[in-house]
Amino acid sequence: MAAEAWRARFRERVVEAEKRWEPVRVSLATALTHVTSPMLASDEEEAAAARTRIQLAMGELGNASRDLALAMSVMKAAELLALHGGSVNPSALVGGISHLGAQYLAERDAGTKLLEAYKAAREAYVSVDWCRSHLDAILLLLDHPSLPGIDDSIEEERAAADGHLQAAKGSAELGTEKAVGAREDAWRERFRDRVVEAAQCWERLCVSLSTALTHVTSPMLATDEEEAAAARTRIQLAMGELGDASRDLASAMSLMKVAELLALHGGSVNPSTRLGGIGLLGDQYLAERNAGTKLREAGKEAREAYVSVDWCRSNLDAILLLLDHPRLPGVDGMIEEELFVADDNLQGAIGNAKLGNERVAGARQDVSGAN
Repeated sequence: MAAEAWRARFRERVVEAEKRWEPVRVSLATALTHVTSPMLASDEEEAAAARTRIQLAMGELGNASRDLALAMSVMKAAELLALHGGSVNPSALVGGISHLGAQYLAERDAGTKLLEAYKAAREAYVSVDWCRSHLDAILLLLDHPSLPGIDDSIEEERAAADGHLQAAKGSAELGTEKAVGAREDAWRERFRDRVVEAAQCWERLCVSLSTALTHVTSPMLATDEEEAAAARTRIQLAMGELGDASRDLASAMSLMKVAELLALHGGSVNPSTRLGGIGLLGDQYLAERNAGTKLREAGKEAREAYVSVDWCRSNLDAILLLLDHPRLPGVDGMIEEELFVADDNLQGAIGNAKLGNERVAGARQDVSGAN
């Protein structure tokens, strides 16, 4: 539970970090439009226009600096969560993201990308700061239109500002790419984990149903005391296996639904909303799309198997009741009818389980090599 808590918080920070990058990119792109054209001090109207453009650019750069600082803060928080959470002793830090155990592969991969995004954010922040310094210098120069070579000096400062802004924009693009990759690592690894867990449930329930079948294939009699006692034992054994199967079916259905929701949210451009269906996942998520389609088919088999198991248990309950009334006329015939129906329901559940197991095994294979 403690591990799940920090991993959930880590994923939240990863998603938040990605969101912080988009306004940075927008601000830098907007600022760039204000500094690409020449600025002149020797012409009064041009100088006034230049001041306006610089003020607009400064506003966008201020926004970019703020959002970069927030992004770095969120990414650092994610890193610390992983370093503490992945430690044997949460009060101490793991030596680095790369030291996280194999059980935290998703966090290790995502954390590595966040470190790269953090580096890009630092570089972008410095470039933005330099750009603002050059724009401040231009504002100062614009107040001295009579200075010899003033327009050339302004152009040098503007070109330098443009260069730093282009560098910041490039760093922001790289940081965004890494942050998006970190989010994808987080949800895709969780998706794979859920598929594997679901496959394990299906494997167990197939064994449980097959074992239960061995206990209900032979006739059961109430009119013979020893046969009745043996029948009760067989029914109890079958009931235990059916209970295990029902539990695994419920777990499998839950895990498959979680996997579906992970894909619908994770594959969306905006993780706070979800795609309309698994088929809408992009080609970059082909493995998850194929696996998700198979999981939906397996979900149908699971629901049908669950109902059949429930009916089988009802039939066996009826037999237990009849076994307590050996003198009831035609009791063995009634037991045989219930046993036949129980067997039929169980065979149906086994058929559904085999199909579902095949689908989930296929889904597991789809994502086994997904990156």
